[in-house]
Amino acid sequence: MTARRKTPRIAIVKAALVALAMILPNRGTLAHTQEHCAPGFFEKQRLFDSCIRDLIAGHGITFDGDYIGDFFGNPSGGRNQKFRSAWRSTFGLNFDLDHIFGITGATLRVSGAWTAGRNLATDIETILNPAEIYGLKGARFWELSWQQKLFDDQLSFVIGRHSPADQFSVQPPVWDTTNLAFFSLSLLYNDFAFRSRPIGMWGASARFNPKESPFYVAAGVYSGAPRNIQRTNANGLDFRLKFGESTLVVGEAGYKKGQSPGDTSLPGTYRAGIVYNSARFNSLSTPSRSKRGNVNLYLSGEQMLYREEGTKTQGLSAFAFLNVPVSDDINLIKFYFAGGLSYRGLLDGRDDDRTYAGFAFADLNNSVQQLASLSVHGPDIVPNQPHEAVVELGHVFQVTPFWAVTPAVQYIINPGLTNDVKNAVALGVQTVVDF
Repeated sequence: MTARRKTPRIAIVKAALVALAMILPNRGTLAHTQEHCAPGFFEKQRLFDSCIRDLIAGHGITFDGDYIGDFFGNPSGGRNQKFRSAWRSTFGLNFDLDHIFGITGATLRVSGAWTAGRNLATDIETILNPAEIYGLKGARFWELSWQQKLFDDQLSFVIGRHSPADQFSVQPPVWDTTNLAFFSLSLLYNDFAFRSRPIGMWGASARFNPKESPFYVAAGVYSGAPRNIQRTNANGLDFRLKFGESTLVVGEAGYKKGQSPGDTSLPGTYRAGIVYNSARFNSLSTPSRSKRGNVNLYLSGEQMLYREEGTKTQGLSAFAFLNVPVSDDINLIKFYFAGGLSYRGLLDGRDDDRTYAGFAFADLNNSVQQLASLSVHGPDIVPNQPHEAVVELGHVFQVTPFWAVTPAVQYIINPGLTNDVKNAVALGVQTVVDF
């Protein structure tokens, strides 16, 4: 009878050490490359940039993350004067499947987020949330998506769990405002399925951007989502598909100006889009009635208006977003506009800082005005204002390439849709750190 062969543990440990030695450079190599892969604190593009990060990236794995904190209070106006803070941190892993498995142009992304804080908008009684970040609290699974690029990166796909708002009506860094009103707020309020980060939906999107053309087109289809955002997908761990319950379809066409090689004109991007949700929506004027299908149209864009001589990015830019629903009886907001101006490098010696001014206006459905006033104020106060608006002024101090601090002041007009609540001043600061 042959005795059972014992597991060669020493051989396994030795093999593991050899494999690790093949991956990790020796101390001399690290010392030699330190000056190239570990920049000084004020030169880092991300806080955790290091030789180890570059080493991992060399094997096809990269990670990214950020921390965004909003700290705001309203010293005057609103229903109550309070100070509230909210923050969110995200972390994502990207696996370069071309490098790892030889699948050309393919990337697998996995990410999650943690959100906490209190909502100052509740104290002011406004839908125009002073804090951009406030949202679902706690840890949340966010993305699990396959990203594929084809035909020399002219055609790209994202398949799996991701946020529609990260693919459509995407606003670049020129939108430095802190109030949520400047980030497609009306699309989020009018269509419960048009989710923004860090809330993912199962679906697929595609973008075609020919290299020789300034035009692009994009489209996406997503599985339905619950109306109650607080119940959304059990911290992101709901993997069910519900296309029959609700299907979100998004289409967008865009024009990019002054962004091709050799083009010296002032850069700009213009977008036109449509969002359709197949779900059944209750009438706001007659809640017992419902209608299947909701359509929202939007326009958005940015345009550089003036560029300082001898620079590429310093100067004045304008930005704007417009949303109009096709049927206002089932939408909270029947007309929406947000826009403003941003100047990069306005202060001497602060070339990467941005100074901005923004204005957002939400014209609410007449039936919503009555319902909101009744639920918030009670039957004794009659709404006498049809809209809310906000003016925001701020300056982004780019302390390092990875760290920005933005003090801002907001003036919120007609909170609560009634003169019973005074216009509010919100003061605060936002800080952003890229990991």
